[in-house]
Amino acid sequence: MRNQKTNDFKRDEPRYYPLGIALLSLALFYPILEFAYTGLIIWTSVFWGMLLTATHCTSYKPFVKKITHFLSLIVILVGIAGLICYNFLSDSHSWIFTSINALTLIFLAFITASLLYSILSSSNIGINNLIGAASAYVLIGVTFAYSYIVLHSVTGEALLISETLLPGTASNSVASLVADYCYFSFTTLTTLGFGDLSPRTLPVRVLSCAEAIIGQLFLTILVARLVGLHVLLASGKSGEGNTSHSEINK
Repeated sequence: MRNQKTNDFKRDEPRYYPLGIALLSLALFYPILEFAYTGLIIWTSVFWGMLLTATHCTSYKPFVKKITHFLSLIVILVGIAGLICYNFLSDSHSWIFTSINALTLIFLAFITASLLYSILSSSNIGINNLIGAASAYVLIGVTFAYSYIVLHSVTGEALLISETLLPGTASNSVASLVADYCYFSFTTLTTLGFGDLSPRTLPVRVLSCAEAIIGQLFLTILVARLVGLHVLLASGKSGEGNTSHSEINK
């Protein structure tokens, strides 16, 4: 029994380290969106790298792995095609970009849900799982950011009050939209809410409320889970110590 408890809390391989580094790189490259088209290409390339890294952090179940690899291949291919189309067609044929963003959103939602399940169902509390939990939290924000982008692509109207244009960009610039919606998503997820960007339409209000609730629920459940595992681990070690002490006395 003691060996089984010890095995339950053994350290995993550094499974989530690459994803944590990829998400950190994505955040560090965020200011490069100011360079409009060039910045968008670089940031999107880093974003694809993050998606590919995330495919290795999903469940080890073969069925889930197959779905993940299939979706990642589709997203990468249509993403490359989208940048090529954007280079030649600019903002015309918007349905192409709407389809690409929708596929990306589906993939992000699948990856995030799989990662959340892996983290919350794990019985380990090492650094690897803590990095995975932080990565899952950031991925929630990225997923909602893309949900706003998709909603904008479908409706074709500004979703936020006081949306700002990046220097040197035209009206409705993709780089400006990505910058605004990512910023709005993370201020909503963390319930920071500076107020410089606020929902303009009812669907965005619903999405932003859902994001804030999910963000807080995740943190609450994660902390409760970590505390429970820590108490269980401490009680297991205490039980082992008492058993060893009684055996010595015998």
